[in-house]
Amino acid sequence: MWFTLADFGISTALQNKISEARANNQQYEQSIAIWSIISIFLATLLAIVFWFLAPYLSDNLLVKFIGIEEQRRVLSLRAMGIFSIALAAGSLIYKIWYGEQRGYLTHICQLLTTLLGYGAIWIFIQSKSEYSLEWCIIAWYGLNATIPLIFLLSRIHKGSKLHQVKVKFEINKMTKSVFGFWVYGIMAAAVLQMDYVLIATLVGPEDLITYNIFVRIFGLGFFLFTSILSALWPILAERAAKNENHENIRTILNHIFIGILFVAVFTYLISLTYPDLLRILSPSIKISPPPLFILAMGFYYCIRVWSDAFSVLLQSMGKLRSFYYTLPAQAAISVTSQYFGLRWIGLAGVPIGMAISFILTIAWVAPIHARSQQFKQTSES
Repeated sequence: MWFTLADFGISTALQNKISEARANNQQYEQSIAIWSIISIFLATLLAIVFWFLAPYLSDNLLVKFIGIEEQRRVLSLRAMGIFSIALAAGSLIYKIWYGEQRGYLTHICQLLTTLLGYGAIWIFIQSKSEYSLEWCIIAWYGLNATIPLIFLLSRIHKGSKLHQVKVKFEINKMTKSVFGFWVYGIMAAAVLQMDYVLIATLVGPEDLITYNIFVRIFGLGFFLFTSILSALWPILAERAAKNENHENIRTILNHIFIGILFVAVFTYLISLTYPDLLRILSPSIKISPPPLFILAMGFYYCIRVWSDAFSVLLQSMGKLRSFYYTLPAQAAISVTSQYFGLRWIGLAGVPIGMAISFILTIAWVAPIHARSQQFKQTSES
């Protein structure tokens, strides 16, 4: 998730810009070209910095990988990092397609890169080359970064007839929004990415493996809901540009009901089938999750459905101010709750602690903010 910050908030701000332009029947190709060039330029600078930082990061983060010599560790880290930064820039095309309500192109492109990546990995594994690990990393991350970049470059060419005044105006107009979404991304990462650090520090590797497997399982189910939210985002943004926020509230509540129902059914099915799933996903390691853990994971993702839906609604309107005050407090509550949860009730304390941090902050702040925007629109109309 940290590498996704390498787009500096440009992708989300540009998606909202496209939705607003479509709602007002305005041209936006030059905006795409300008911010795509800026994104690629910033990603290039960041990739250069990462190239020189890689040996230091390898010595501090990958020191336990004693089976791989230092030079190969640095090479693998550089390949993964630089291509991940390139992917953050290239993924701008995905947000552009969402903004144009052509999200199906995003899913097709992501499916294509995934299939090609798996195919390339299989080829390099079968080759049994001494450097198969490095080639697998380059193939996977390289394909995932290169293909969207090609599509992005084609959109740059389409809107490349730029004028200096237009460039300056566009940058001045969107810089505040870009910076706001980048700050939001940093704070959100701080909230959601501390769980692994705490587990690795406070409990054993068995619990870390258990947690990672169930995060992947529940994450797959939650991905279906987030995909719907991603497709819904530009629709919400266009309605917001037309001052139709009352319709947005109704749409969000309908999707929340469906999302929570889906997570509840998904959790029930996982509770019935997890022994078979674990035999498939981890045949060599015996994993026995605590009974409360699966229920806690389901509860956490139900809270996420509610919170993420209203967060997307506010982001589609460009209303981020409440997050600036709430997310730092949520990060502190999240770390504290997870820490004591791990100490008192074990692994289930992690999702419970994260759920508590949402309940005490975003879960009620975001709906209130969204409602206030609706009342403000009603009073002004």
